[in-house]
Amino acid sequence: MGDRRCSSVVLRLRDVCRLYGRPGGEQSGLRGVCAQFEAGTLAAVCGPSGSGKSTLLMCAAGLTRPASGTIELCGERIEAASERQLTRIRRDQVGFVFQNFQLIESLTALENIYLPARLAGRRIPVEHAVRLLEQVGLSGRAEHRPAELSGGEQQRVAIARALVAGPSLLFADEPTGALDGASREQILALLREVTRASGVCVVVVTHDPVVAESADRVLVLVDGVLVEELTGASRDEIARRTVARA
Repeated sequence: MGDRRCSSVVLRLRDVCRLYGRPGGEQSGLRGVCAQFEAGTLAAVCGPSGSGKSTLLMCAAGLTRPASGTIELCGERIEAASERQLTRIRRDQVGFVFQNFQLIESLTALENIYLPARLAGRRIPVEHAVRLLEQVGLSGRAEHRPAELSGGEQQRVAIARALVAGPSLLFADEPTGALDGASREQILALLREVTRASGVCVVVVTHDPVVAESADRVLVLVDGVLVEELTGASRDEIARRTVARA
């Protein structure tokens, strides 16, 4: 597999707006958001419910189009790209991790990792999937199906699946929302390790200040506006800033 990762700035948003509602009575999901995300870093986008976190993820991943502004993913403008171009960019450059794991119950952990990539037309050697299982600490669970795995183990499989095609950017949408405290800490440690070991840029969308605390930087969204960026903030400070801005 060739290295298709981009260098330095992986994702850049400039004055991104996304409107919802009927003409004349629009509500803004995003209002003039400017941000950039670099390789080998873990960033958290946090804020209260309805702040625009999920909308930012959807626009940044090319899953929905902004009303205005520009989005560059690995140097390619995506806000006006064709669906075919967006499919290629997501296939080559983006991985996704979700709160509910989204594993196929009838498949083993190993099959869950490599099958989606193969269905997308990518030749993924089984040996590569095996190495990823080892990387996420599940070398002994290759033949286990999701029902035979704990929630934390299922999320590890999902992370390995997101990494199998060698993306530059990994979006994690509330990745610990369905996990207990111990499993949450393990998944956060794994995401931090992923940024160091592979150089991938990880963007975590979360409302949880404990999750946000683990990031290199925290972007606070309120009512669709990026109101603050924090580095080195504790979970208590993040919670206070988020509540104060809401």
